[in-house]
Amino acid sequence: MQNRSVVVQDIRTRVSSFFERASDNRCARIVLLLFLASALITFVKTFFVTERTGNLTFFNDSVLNAFFMFLRTPLVLWTVTLVGYFIFILSIFGLCKLLNGHANGKALFLSLMSLSGIGVVAQLACFVVQLISSHNLTVVSLGFIAHILVIVASVWAIESTQKTSFAKTLACFFIPYFPIVVLLGLPGIAPYLLWLTV
Repeated sequence: MQNRSVVVQDIRTRVSSFFERASDNRCARIVLLLFLASALITFVKTFFVTERTGNLTFFNDSVLNAFFMFLRTPLVLWTVTLVGYFIFILSIFGLCKLLNGHANGKALFLSLMSLSGIGVVAQLACFVVQLISSHNLTVVSLGFIAHILVIVASVWAIESTQKTSFAKTLACFFIPYFPIVVLLGLPGIAPYLLWLTV
């Protein structure tokens, strides 16, 4: 039991060290390039997404229906998802400052953006799976696992870089998490996982 706790503590230390290094000036370029690479992958895949056909009739107002149909087009959705992602990070920053009395914006942004590495790996993995298998269930499962990893790692990144308690960290993450996910879906917190099934 003691050995297990030592291993867990060692993992926590290593992960915390990773997020601290990610926010270091020497690693900032690598993090930004990784994020840009993930954004480029999803941008290119945007042009291969089949637009949903049919008219939206959820609202009585035809103008509202047309507006929301416009928002569903792949390129617009890609753009809105990226904007939503940065609003999500800004919301976390604001909550950290409110609940903790201070916040390190640079460390927060870079540590969360470093998670785009998960997106790059997931995109490549899903591409390979789609080449060798016609079952979308496997791709959906990979996407779900990737999102769970992003959620866990995001909470860890906030706790490590902002030095908040675990309870405050959960509040800082999940308060903006729910509205973003309701509006944009899971890619709203991880735009690098957009279009995994393309």
